[in-house]
Amino acid sequence: MTPQGASERTVQDALPALRADLLREYGAVVPQKTIEQVAKQALDEFNGVRIREFVPVLAWRRARSRLRVR
Repeated sequence: MTPQGASERTVQDALPALRADLLREYGAVVPQKTIEQVAKQALDEFNGVRIREFVPVLAWRRARSRLRVR
């Protein structure tokens, strides 16, 4: 078993990659600060889930969905 703090670090470690992907895709039309906020919010929504393997992909999909609406 991994300590709970370790699983939270795993998700937060996904933040730089998620932010970079979103900036590449939406950086020309959405302010960087907005992209960073949306990326962090999407990851934060998965804090506390037991199965962590798909959190980065799910957060990416959720963030993209929100950025498309803007």
